[in-house]
Amino acid sequence: MTLILAIPAQDGIVMASDGQITSGMVRSPGKKIQKLNDRCIWAASGEIALIQRIEERMETLQPTESLSNLRDQIAQIVKQCVTELLNLDFRTPFFQNTPETLLRLHPGDFIFVECAPSPCILHITINSTPEWIKDRPFASGNGDLFAYALLQ
Repeated sequence: MTLILAIPAQDGIVMASDGQITSGMVRSPGKKIQKLNDRCIWAASGEIALIQRIEERMETLQPTESLSNLRDQIAQIVKQCVTELLNLDFRTPFFQNTPETLLRLHPGDFIFVECAPSPCILHITINSTPEWIKDRPFASGNGDLFAYALLQ
């Protein structure tokens, strides 16, 4: 079960994740929360191949930029990486007329948090749509319903 959780607090954000990475049927310990810059961290749930590509591309971003200035660049990175994997995948031609099925071939969900100047949570979906999560906790992964139930 994958679970990534971001909870806004009065003076910042608490971000947590499980510590297990699954590749196929193999599970191993792993770190899911990554540093983007001095003010921002991020985490992802989904396919490891997609997450690794996005992690590599994050290094090209300006480290001093705020999350609000990086939002669309990050969404473009997600879009490019998903597109690249779909171009490499032999299954892609079979699902050209069903975009929802195409996106399920390489699942991913991305959460970015920043504390300065004020706490904010940015969620980027597999279809590269960026959305701000305002004044509420956010959970991602196949354990998200469990987390939301406990937060209630």
